[in-house]
Amino acid sequence: MLELLVLRTHEVYSARLSRELDAIDPVPEPSAKRSRVDRSSGSASRAGALNSYVSTLIHKESQAIDVKCAGWIYRRALPLQTTENDDFKDYSRALNPAYSPPTRFALARHLLENDDTESKMKAFYDLLKARFPWLVIIPCASHCLDPLFADTWKHPVSGRSMLFVSSMTQYWRQHSLPKSVLERCQRSEYGQYLQLQRPGDTRWKSQHDAAEALLETEVAMEKAVVDSVFKNECVSSGTTEQRKAAVEAAPAVKDDKNWTELAMVAQMLGPLANALDAGQSNEHGLGKVRSALFRLQDHFGTFKYPISAGPTLKQHVMKSFLDRKRYTLRPIHSLAYIRDPRYMDNPRQPGTTELARALDLLKSLAAAHDVKLASASRKLTTEDELPDGYPPKTADKIIEEYTAFQSRSAGHMVIPVVWEESAVKNPLSWWKHWGYDVPHLQAVAVKIMKMPMGFAAGERSFSNAANIQSKLRTRLAYSTLHTLLYI
Repeated sequence: MLELLVLRTHEVYSARLSRELDAIDPVPEPSAKRSRVDRSSGSASRAGALNSYVSTLIHKESQAIDVKCAGWIYRRALPLQTTENDDFKDYSRALNPAYSPPTRFALARHLLENDDTESKMKAFYDLLKARFPWLVIIPCASHCLDPLFADTWKHPVSGRSMLFVSSMTQYWRQHSLPKSVLERCQRSEYGQYLQLQRPGDTRWKSQHDAAEALLETEVAMEKAVVDSVFKNECVSSGTTEQRKAAVEAAPAVKDDKNWTELAMVAQMLGPLANALDAGQSNEHGLGKVRSALFRLQDHFGTFKYPISAGPTLKQHVMKSFLDRKRYTLRPIHSLAYIRDPRYMDNPRQPGTTELARALDLLKSLAAAHDVKLASASRKLTTEDELPDGYPPKTADKIIEEYTAFQSRSAGHMVIPVVWEESAVKNPLSWWKHWGYDVPHLQAVAVKIMKMPMGFAAGERSFSNAANIQSKLRTRLAYSTLHTLLYI
């Protein structure tokens, strides 16, 4: 049926062009700058006036067709490789021999250049904030902190350490004979086999995990490179590539400078790894993000950097941290921090400007809470239908109750047991059990404490879905996939 449709379409198109050619002079041979000839169809000039006519297609017309094709692919959710299919090429050639469909890479470029731009997304967020002042936009804490690893490794000192980790891990994992020698030395030294971690390409924390695993087996690895089996079988025999890799690995392991720098970098980035682990969980409250940023700033500011690295390493690390802090920190993080009972006695508190923005957000959330209560009580669907005189109870009381919370002077908050470490361990439970003395602040605080710190759980769901519905299971029913993901 498709072939008949193609043939019929081509016949109608050719007949129309023949009638037009009868009324005009023969079309001259197009120039290279203006035309786009389908070279795969042979010489168009020998095919007569009709093929000479249809073989001309200016760049602007071809680009317009490409854009329409990209829109069709996007709307129908088709794979980008559709345009590279031989049947699709034959169909396009039958409709217009002068047109060559774009490749999947050119198609992707058209789709990305149209809508998904950072400036348009930022403008969209600004419009949302203007229309809904109480709208809270939270970046994923784990996604914001993870690139800080990559930022710090751009310095030559830390970069050398990561290169050392990558080369050593790759050599001792991928070569079977050196791996067996290292395993024997590990069992002799530690009584067990210690697996080296393979660092990921973009999962930057995995680089730190690989560094920690490499440091744990330092002594065994130094014994392995002086082992007689390693010298005789790895360095002196084997293929040229194997001997070259062994000759390069042995002096790198014996160089104490590599291990010293690696230990320093691992110690420097240890708190960042802990903060990243906390950012991937949703059990500690959103205020933990601000607390982690406080601890990281103190750690990077007071860390004893090696004298050999000079002041540039500290300057590079602090600049990278402050850039990521500005990108990560939002007023909701500061508001959650000052509402979290765990950090009431913490000497590190937000500055004046940061605190003012957090309190402005608190007022906006309180006003939004009043709007929702008034709309629900009157069974209204939009905010515009509310009368002018509806009582803003939460907005009027929120600052007064905030002051009472800060001074611990509201009802049961004067009791010391309320502020014990065991009681404030879970901030959401604390506000549900002890916040009834400040009911308006409690209503807003409970919503804040329910907000997630990151979205790593959602990312893991995407990964699980890709592993379940693989290329070998393309016919998996949606209901089955849904059930498997919820197990």
